[in-house]
Amino acid sequence: NLSYLVWSIDLPRDLKALRELGEFNKIAFLGSKYYLDGIPALKKGFSFMSKSLGLDLVNVPVERDVEAALKAIPANTQAVYLGPNPQLDLAAIERLAQGLIQRKLPSFSWVGRLEVERGILLGLGSPKDVERLTRRTAINIQGIVLGDDPGSLVNAFKLSEQLVLNMNTARAIDVS
Repeated sequence: NLSYLVWSIDLPRDLKALRELGEFNKIAFLGSKYYLDGIPALKKGFSFMSKSLGLDLVNVPVERDVEAALKAIPANTQAVYLGPNPQLDLAAIERLAQGLIQRKLPSFSWVGRLEVERGILLGLGSPKDVERLTRRTAINIQGIVLGDDPGSLVNAFKLSEQLVLNMNTARAIDVS
């Protein structure tokens, strides 16, 4: 624990972008099982935020089995919010996106462009965010090694807001 960075999911901002494509009230949040189990406040926070936005948000824990995650999405789901899933590689994200397309489910990616390029419908994050996060962590660790007070290091991290839409997916699920 030499260094840490703080960033968050801006669920209201993200859901506003998703809801511009349609009035979705039943949304499945596909997030890493490890995050959902390891950070109980995530479930509570999402539940509270979704109720305040008038949404029915269901947590769907995702491990490595994409097909199991797809089966766990409730039948009455109108849209999907794909949260951070570092346990899935890009090929798995592509399989997940294809499964969502087959079910005609609009999807939003917290990660953004990298997952949208694999078939997720919409996202707001830049592919440079992971690179920036890695660089900031390295700079903080270097500062500590050189004698900087860890309490004085930058630990807030703002994610990019770059809207990207996959038009092939939009056509495949009949969203305009």
